[in-house]
Amino acid sequence: MSEVTKEDVTQETEQEHQRPSYTGRWIFGGAMTVLGLYGLLAAAQARDTGFYIFGLLLFLFAVMFVFSLIHKYTGDSNSH
Repeated sequence: MSEVTKEDVTQETEQEHQRPSYTGRWIFGGAMTVLGLYGLLAAAQARDTGFYIFGLLLFLFAVMFVFSLIHKYTGDSNSH
C-alpha cells in the first residue's frame, strides 16, 4: 500500500482550484436567452414602432451574444 504524503494532498488541492468553472458562463448565457425572449415578447406585444424595433434589436443582440459565447468556449476556431 502506498503512503499519501502531505505534498500529494497539497498538489491535488491545487489542481482542484485550477480547474475552470463553467457555472458562470451557463448562468450568463441563460440570462441572455431570457433577455432575448423578453425582447421577442416585447416586439410581439408592441403597439408602437419604436417598441417593436427595440424588441427585435434586443432579441437579435441576445442571439448574437449567445452564439458568440458558444463560439468562444467550444472547439478550435481554426478548424475550418
